[in-house]
Amino acid sequence: GSVLYSSNGGASWSLIYRLKDIYLSNLYFKTRNFGVINGYTNTVLITRDAGVSFTNVFPGINAYYDQAFISLSDKIFLVGTNRAIVTTTDYGITWSLLNTNLGSITDDIQHFYSIYMFNLNIGFIVGERGAVLKTINGGQSWTYKNITTNDLKSVIMLDQNNIMVVGSNGSIFLSKDSGEKWSQIPSGTTQNLNYINIIRNTIRISGNGFIARLNYNPNNIYLPIGTLNLTSPIPFVQPEFNLLNVADGLVLWLDANDNTTLILNNNSLLQWNDKSGFNRSATKYGTDNGNPNYLSTGFNNLPGIQFNSNQGFSVPMPFGTFITGITMFVVFKVTDTSILYETGLLSRGYLDKPAPFDMYGTTRLQGNGTTSVTGTSTFNLNAAMGINMMMIRVAPNSWTENVNGNQLYNANITSLFADNNGNSRLFIGTRYDNKTTFIGVISEVLVYNSSLTTNQIQIIEGYLAKKWNMLPNLPSNHPYKSGVLVQTISGITTVNSTLYSSIITNNIVSNINYLAPNQYKITANYLTPNNTVFLNSISISSPILIQPVLNVYGVSKIYNGSTTVELSLSGILSRDIGNVFFSNYSANYNDSDIGDYKLITYNNLILGGSAVGNYVVPPQNGFTLGSIFKKEITPVFYFNDKIYDGTPLTSISSYILSNVVLTDISYIDISNVYFSIFRNKNVGYTIIDISNIILIGSRANNYFIRSTTSAANIIRKTLTPYANDSIMINPH
Repeated sequence: GSVLYSSNGGASWSLIYRLKDIYLSNLYFKTRNFGVINGYTNTVLITRDAGVSFTNVFPGINAYYDQAFISLSDKIFLVGTNRAIVTTTDYGITWSLLNTNLGSITDDIQHFYSIYMFNLNIGFIVGERGAVLKTINGGQSWTYKNITTNDLKSVIMLDQNNIMVVGSNGSIFLSKDSGEKWSQIPSGTTQNLNYINIIRNTIRISGNGFIARLNYNPNNIYLPIGTLNLTSPIPFVQPEFNLLNVADGLVLWLDANDNTTLILNNNSLLQWNDKSGFNRSATKYGTDNGNPNYLSTGFNNLPGIQFNSNQGFSVPMPFGTFITGITMFVVFKVTDTSILYETGLLSRGYLDKPAPFDMYGTTRLQGNGTTSVTGTSTFNLNAAMGINMMMIRVAPNSWTENVNGNQLYNANITSLFADNNGNSRLFIGTRYDNKTTFIGVISEVLVYNSSLTTNQIQIIEGYLAKKWNMLPNLPSNHPYKSGVLVQTISGITTVNSTLYSSIITNNIVSNINYLAPNQYKITANYLTPNNTVFLNSISISSPILIQPVLNVYGVSKIYNGSTTVELSLSGILSRDIGNVFFSNYSANYNDSDIGDYKLITYNNLILGGSAVGNYVVPPQNGFTLGSIFKKEITPVFYFNDKIYDGTPLTSISSYILSNVVLTDISYIDISNVYFSIFRNKNVGYTIIDISNIILIGSRANNYFIRSTTSAANIIRKTLTPYANDSIMINPH
């Protein structure tokens, strides 16, 4: 239990404190003077005079304490074994337990290794078996996630959104959305990583014989990584085959085999979420009242989505997504060919015009939303009853189709390929006007915004065939029929996650660069006799900065007779709000009438702000969508008093109509006898309910009137007695 002190940067040390038979595991100093040292058997030492003296305090729960953290207002937090989470605000005199509400944590999680509090409310804890806990109320309650099977030893909050954790087996994880989703960063080691901290924008990671320094720039979306200096040769663990590394431009990825992306009501699919990173969601577009159904064994005994007639889906996708081409992959089978409409698979366009493509039956259409060129494929979607993996590649001058790795259609189709007209959605199993439909099972959809190379297409075909048990369906000469996926990226070739290089001299591997998702430069390495790659050094440079895409859309407005519309931006990160804005634009609907998802044409769009350079900005001139809603008007109705007649019926005497665009409405039709009804037919001042209000005019459909009320008197009816003519006979 020794405490050593250095005043010269570690050149020499002196013993300042010792506890007999006590193991001290961690220290945390908020300032030069104020710090906490903790360890086993309930040991917590607090100093406020730079170690001249220590106070040994008991935190209130028996535990081995692994880490302390001092937050704002000198509030101390401690975590350890037995799910210990404790805090003190009076330097250890009194303690509070914060482990009573741990969310959905499982019973096997008992050891917390590290805590970091961003402020007095928001913080994270990590622990054994991949446990991550987050609080937003100072530890009164916690939400639990499990992100790995490895023990997580240390956590740091780089800012409120970017959180980094390290742990056993070389684990490094990063979250860029305050702990909602986590991605693993390859560390190049299997050594245990025990500690992470940040000093002057330099992240330091340490472990068993492992020291790394990483440069951190809080303005970047992806964490730039500096140089990793390894103290001894260690195994390099290449990440498993990753579809995202095959080709750039993946703009949509729907996967029925990933149940985290399926929003279900029982087995009814309400929403199918995107895995490409653009967070697009596919939702119901067809005319049928029902939704597609999730089938656990829908495709080759693997999950699939069963679409029935007119149950298509659409995916929001802004104009300009496809500039130079499009490549699509669909794993599907048709289950019913007895349909009235043609079988459609994927479509993007407006009404019956492709923009830039449409496909159904054997028909293939390419165009710009106004004009189109038609081709005829040998593959008939109407009869595609078998198990199919289809690739469609559309470019401005060609259309190519593969089915199960066999090229069945390749044609020169020269047209005005343009993604700038109509509806900014991609349709699955239907099209904009619902004139095509699909009855069958779809298990996976991949869409790229470029024309992929033959090699890239074959790699993805191999991936899909292996995943969906379709390897026997590939032709014998397909390079990936064996299911061994070879992936080449800037000089690196991976075969079933094993690293190789084409440059090997005397068992020395050199000049290997791995550019996605981080950039690797490996030098002076050697191969062991069993071809395991060991590294003497590894240099990791800054990863490619992936810029978020800004989308422009119309702000919905109430009808006012004008075509002008305000625009707004989506995709701005929370930290950049106020630092990305419109400097100039003009935007108009084609007409001023009401409607949903109306086409907007905008011009001279210029963005400003200090953060605009971090984003992919929309084109200066383009198209988007918006809605115009009906305008509510409230006429004033006047009624004459009426004489009691035993009915609740009444009639209007006059009305005043205001706040209407000139000439839009000619008059209100009040001919309906049930236009206005007294609530009480009896004598007295009574409320009149007014409904069934019909507006008449050239643009009356742009307005609506809610049912309203007025009032009037029902007046007593005067009775006038009268005598019948008769002759009185006197009986006397």
